[in-house]
Amino acid sequence: MLPGATAMRLRRGPPRLPSASNQTIADMACSSAYGRCRMEPSYRTLVGIGLILLLIVAWAALVASLARIVGGWPVILQAPYYLVMGLAWIVPVKPLVRWMQTGSFRAPR
Repeated sequence: MLPGATAMRLRRGPPRLPSASNQTIADMACSSAYGRCRMEPSYRTLVGIGLILLLIVAWAALVASLARIVGGWPVILQAPYYLVMGLAWIVPVKPLVRWMQTGSFRAPR
């Protein structure tokens, strides 16, 4: 027996959800902010994933095409440029993910 093992208690059985709730994982997934539950992926999921990948590739190509110009800048200017360009592609992804989930680009009211 390992030292200190007597103080440890082993938990038996599968992990459980909190005792105050008897929801299953699927029930929790269905209780999203959008109020709908889909167990099967729709065509929007496949199209959305393809568009996200296309967006990332196009954005990376844009940033790479500007690398010669930006490479001549002082490092103190390159760092914020690459920080902004590295995060800016996320902005159009949010409505795209919302469309994948709900079918609408606008947030629910």
